[in-house]
Amino acid sequence: TVRTIAEDHHGRIWLGTSEGIAIIDTDGATTRIFQDANSSSSLSDNSVYSILPDRDGNIWAGTFFGGVNLYVPNKSFFTIHSPEHDENSLGGKVVRMMSETEDGKLWIATENGGLMVMDRKTGETSRFHGITQLGSNVHSLYHAPGSSEIWIGTFRNGLFRYDLDEGTYRRYLPADG
Repeated sequence: TVRTIAEDHHGRIWLGTSEGIAIIDTDGATTRIFQDANSSSSLSDNSVYSILPDRDGNIWAGTFFGGVNLYVPNKSFFTIHSPEHDENSLGGKVVRMMSETEDGKLWIATENGGLMVMDRKTGETSRFHGITQLGSNVHSLYHAPGSSEIWIGTFRNGLFRYDLDEGTYRRYLPADG
């Protein structure tokens, strides 16, 4: 099952699947990446829900129960940001989607920990408290390059448009059309 598709800066297609990651190179060659229980630098979980190439050429992979994985191409291994219970770490195990904003922050939608924001430079992650009605089950994010807004889709709590500059939001419920 293919759950997500992304293209990196080299034109390669990254597929997040229920059985790891498949990378299709520009010449059609395919590389597979799997979890290796004997390696702490492998993919943390084979069920990959989201893939995000960042502005620096790194690849972020959100998994079903293994948190967020960072792949730095010139190092060829994964750094894992595991779910923890302290305020400065990832709060959810099930990562549905990620988005990067102009300030270099990584926004992480989780099914069981709400919306998280990671400072890519420090690796510190904090729960987003800007919208009280958001809830803990966030499924989707959208941020257009150059925009000051991020769209946040939830499970049963509607859709939110959050203004990053102003700190204001608008909630759209299914009845809004």
